[in-house]
Amino acid sequence: MKKVFLLSLAVALTVTSLSSYAAKEVSSMTGRNAYGHVSVTGENTLDSLTAALSKKADAAGASGFYITSAGGKNKLNGSAVLLK
Repeated sequence: MKKVFLLSLAVALTVTSLSSYAAKEVSSMTGRNAYGHVSVTGENTLDSLTAALSKKADAAGASGFYITSAGGKNKLNGSAVLLK
């Protein structure tokens, strides 16, 4: 029982620490260096669009991202600038 608890605790701490390094959406590019661009298509909500852009920014090693466009009718698409 103790081993299961310790393993669960270790997994929870790992997930928590990894999520703290996720790229964050910023509301302004002031004082930041842009170095790339990502885009996403086919999302259903603005929240899922933002999450997908965040995931791509994470994969590219960005510390943040600034959404430059978002739109669509039935399916949303969007793009963002990657920030160092």
